[in-house]
Amino acid sequence: MNIEINGQIYEITPEKQEELILQLWQMWLEQYQDIPLGYRILAKPFTRKVLLDMETKIAKEQGKERAMQVCRPAKGGDPNLHLLWILAGFSREAMKYATICIDTEEATDTISDLTFRLKGEGESGRPLAIHGNERLGEDDSSEGSGYQARPVVSDEQTLHFRQ
Repeated sequence: MNIEINGQIYEITPEKQEELILQLWQMWLEQYQDIPLGYRILAKPFTRKVLLDMETKIAKEQGKERAMQVCRPAKGGDPNLHLLWILAGFSREAMKYATICIDTEEATDTISDLTFRLKGEGESGRPLAIHGNERLGEDDSSEGSGYQARPVVSDEQTLHFRQ
């Protein structure tokens, strides 16, 4: 995954990507626990159907054993959480092709725009500086036009990245 801050592209290491996934997973778990038990129970039949459809597709492509291994939660496990874990895996794969684009307002030190873009062919990036003031050279690779999504956070919201 790459992150672009005010036009400068940096590469996020696989280790930091995994940390982001685990933070996302923790956030999902916390939000899931806030859902009333009745709604979680009502969602289980729909979740099981999604998992069964996935299992059928994977069985055709990779074999029944692999499909069962991927799509079936542990005995007595919550299928909703199992599906969320699978989605986290999709997030891992998607990060290989994503660039998070951040534009900031220098005067107010806030984010003015946050979008996601698919990496263009040949787009790489430089490692993100660990200690703030290290100046890195411009990325000279060609950028594809990519996919521009709508802003994810409002102009008033501030994001904080931990090192």
